[in-house]
Amino acid sequence: MGCDADIQRKAEAAVAETLGCAGRHVRARLETGVLTLDGQIDSRVLKVLAEQAARAVPGVRAIRNLIQVVSPVRLSEVRRRIRAAFARDAAARGFHVEVAVEGDVVTLKGQVGSWSERQAAEEAAAAASGVREVRNELIVEPWPFAPIIMA
Repeated sequence: MGCDADIQRKAEAAVAETLGCAGRHVRARLETGVLTLDGQIDSRVLKVLAEQAARAVPGVRAIRNLIQVVSPVRLSEVRRRIRAAFARDAAARGFHVEVAVEGDVVTLKGQVGSWSERQAAEEAAAAASGVREVRNELIVEPWPFAPIIMA
């Protein structure tokens, strides 16, 4: 196992490689095997990816992820991502999702037809730039099936 300085350099390199230019404001400090990540980034997804990259470095025993998500949330982006998530799911029919944004918190309300649609909406909202928290208040109401006609 390497010394703290070597492990720290490897962790910073892993984060930089994973995030590319998005990770230019992320720093790593290692003390007795505990890696602290700090800085600012514009999405919760990138924060998680930074931690996963650092966790894979040999010699890192624990991680304190203090990276702050600072980008403003754009309501249009959250809505676009949710629409795209439902478009990929052929089973999503007649969904109704209301999106509210307060600061960096997104609240989802309305009705969807399945638990997978509910999860897809939450994941899509969480992936939008600047989202720190998603409050998923969607109600699952399975859509009625088409009547079966017996011949």
